[in-house]
Amino acid sequence: MAGAQGKNYTAQIATGSPPVLTTIDCQGDLNFDPGKALEISRTKGCKNPFFTEAGYTANFEIELATPMKASHTAILDNADNETLVSCAVVSSETGVPEWTGNAYVIYSPLTAPVEGIARLGVTIAWVDDPTRSPSV
Repeated sequence: MAGAQGKNYTAQIATGSPPVLTTIDCQGDLNFDPGKALEISRTKGCKNPFFTEAGYTANFEIELATPMKASHTAILDNADNETLVSCAVVSSETGVPEWTGNAYVIYSPLTAPVEGIARLGVTIAWVDDPTRSPSV
Protein backbone atom coordinates (compact mmCIF):
# COMPACT_ATOMS: atom_id res chain seq x y z
CA MET A 1 0.00 0.00 0.00
CA ALA A 2 1.45 3.35 -1.04
CA GLY A 3 1.02 6.56 0.89
CA ALA A 4 -1.14 9.39 -0.43
CA GLN A 5 1.01 12.02 -2.11
CA GLY A 6 0.31 15.71 -1.65
CA LYS A 7 0.65 16.39 -5.37
CA ASN A 8 -2.52 14.34 -5.87
CA TYR A 9 -4.72 16.76 -3.93
CA THR A 10 -6.07 19.88 -5.61
CA ALA A 11 -8.55 22.57 -4.64
CA GLN A 12 -11.58 23.37 -6.77
CA ILE A 13 -13.90 26.39 -6.90
CA ALA A 14 -17.28 26.84 -8.57
CA THR A 15 -17.14 28.92 -11.76
CA GLY A 16 -19.61 29.80 -14.50
CA SER A 17 -23.38 29.79 -14.74
CA PRO A 18 -24.63 27.33 -13.72
CA PRO A 19 -21.72 26.91 -11.28
CA VAL A 20 -19.46 23.92 -11.89
CA LEU A 21 -16.51 22.91 -9.69
CA THR A 22 -13.31 23.72 -11.57
CA THR A 23 -9.74 22.85 -10.56
CA ILE A 24 -7.86 25.96 -9.49
CA ASP A 25 -5.04 26.43 -11.98
CA CYS A 26 -1.33 26.69 -11.13
CA GLN A 27 -1.60 25.60 -7.46
CA GLY A 28 1.33 25.20 -5.15
CA ASP A 29 1.44 23.01 -2.05
CA LEU A 30 -1.95 22.53 -0.39
CA ASN A 31 -2.29 22.67 3.39
CA PHE A 32 -5.61 21.36 4.70
CA ASP A 33 -6.50 22.00 8.35
CA PRO A 34 -9.61 20.71 10.15
CA GLY A 35 -9.11 23.57 12.63
CA LYS A 36 -9.40 21.51 15.79
CA ALA A 37 -6.99 21.96 18.66
CA LEU A 38 -6.70 20.23 22.02
CA GLU A 39 -6.29 22.60 24.94
CA ILE A 40 -5.88 21.93 28.65
CA SER A 41 -7.43 24.09 31.35
CA ARG A 42 -5.39 24.09 34.55
CA THR A 43 -6.79 25.10 37.88
CA LYS A 44 -5.87 24.22 41.44
CA GLY A 45 -5.80 20.46 41.53
CA CYS A 46 -7.41 19.95 38.10
CA LYS A 47 -6.40 19.55 34.48
CA ASN A 48 -9.33 19.44 32.09
CA PRO A 49 -8.78 18.81 28.38
CA PHE A 50 -11.13 20.45 25.86
CA PHE A 51 -11.28 21.03 22.11
CA THR A 52 -11.48 24.31 20.26
CA GLU A 53 -12.78 24.45 16.72
CA ALA A 54 -11.71 27.22 14.36
CA GLY A 55 -13.15 25.43 11.32
CA TYR A 56 -11.83 23.76 8.19
CA THR A 57 -9.45 25.67 5.94
CA ALA A 58 -7.25 25.00 2.93
CA ASN A 59 -4.26 27.22 2.17
CA PHE A 60 -2.10 27.32 -0.95
CA GLU A 61 -0.44 29.68 -3.40
CA ILE A 62 -1.29 30.15 -7.05
CA GLU A 63 0.97 31.36 -9.82
CA LEU A 64 -0.81 34.07 -11.76
CA ALA A 65 -1.15 33.79 -15.53
CA THR A 66 -1.91 36.18 -18.36
CA PRO A 67 -4.65 36.13 -19.44
CA MET A 68 -6.21 35.46 -16.05
CA LYS A 69 -7.56 31.92 -15.62
CA ALA A 70 -11.30 31.51 -14.89
CA SER A 71 -10.51 29.83 -11.56
CA HIS A 72 -8.32 32.79 -10.52
CA THR A 73 -11.04 35.27 -11.51
CA ALA A 74 -13.50 33.27 -9.36
CA ILE A 75 -11.13 33.50 -6.37
CA LEU A 76 -10.72 37.27 -6.72
CA ASP A 77 -14.42 37.97 -7.41
CA ASN A 78 -15.70 35.85 -4.52
CA ALA A 79 -13.09 37.26 -2.13
CA ASP A 80 -13.74 40.87 -3.13
CA ASN A 81 -17.53 40.45 -2.87
CA GLU A 82 -17.39 38.28 0.29
CA THR A 83 -19.73 35.71 -1.27
CA LEU A 84 -20.12 32.05 -0.42
CA VAL A 85 -18.96 29.70 -3.14
CA SER A 86 -18.86 25.93 -3.47
CA CYS A 87 -15.30 24.61 -2.98
CA ALA A 88 -13.72 21.17 -2.76
CA VAL A 89 -10.45 19.36 -2.20
CA VAL A 90 -10.17 16.53 -4.72
CA SER A 91 -7.90 13.50 -5.02
CA SER A 92 -6.63 13.08 -8.57
CA GLU A 93 -6.18 9.38 -7.83
CA THR A 94 -9.91 8.82 -7.32
CA GLY A 95 -11.33 11.92 -9.00
CA VAL A 96 -13.69 12.19 -6.04
CA PRO A 97 -14.09 15.35 -3.96
CA GLU A 98 -12.61 14.35 -0.60
CA TRP A 99 -14.06 17.42 1.17
CA THR A 100 -16.72 19.69 -0.31
CA GLY A 101 -19.03 22.48 0.85
CA ASN A 102 -19.75 26.20 0.83
CA ALA A 103 -16.87 28.44 1.78
CA TYR A 104 -15.51 31.95 1.79
CA VAL A 105 -12.34 32.54 -0.18
CA ILE A 106 -9.74 35.16 0.66
CA TYR A 107 -6.40 36.03 -0.83
CA SER A 108 -3.29 37.34 0.83
CA PRO A 109 -0.58 39.68 -0.35
CA LEU A 110 0.74 39.28 -3.86
CA THR A 111 4.38 38.30 -4.22
CA ALA A 112 5.73 39.77 -7.45
CA PRO A 113 9.46 39.22 -7.84
CA VAL A 114 11.40 41.16 -10.47
CA GLU A 115 12.39 37.83 -12.01
CA GLY A 116 9.99 34.94 -11.69
CA ILE A 117 6.27 34.34 -11.54
CA ALA A 118 3.85 36.40 -9.45
CA ARG A 119 2.20 34.37 -6.66
CA LEU A 120 -0.92 34.95 -4.63
CA GLY A 121 -1.77 33.21 -1.34
CA VAL A 122 -5.29 31.75 -1.14
CA THR A 123 -7.34 30.55 1.84
CA ILE A 124 -10.59 28.62 1.54
CA ALA A 125 -12.60 28.69 4.80
CA TRP A 126 -15.64 26.42 4.93
CA VAL A 127 -18.61 27.87 6.82
CA ASP A 128 -19.68 24.45 8.09
CA ASP A 129 -17.70 21.26 8.31
CA PRO A 130 -17.29 20.17 4.69
CA THR A 131 -18.86 16.92 3.56
CA ARG A 132 -16.23 14.22 3.60
CA SER A 133 -16.28 11.41 1.07
CA PRO A 134 -16.23 7.80 2.32
CA SER A 135 -12.78 7.28 0.73
CA VAL A 136 -11.09 9.56 3.30
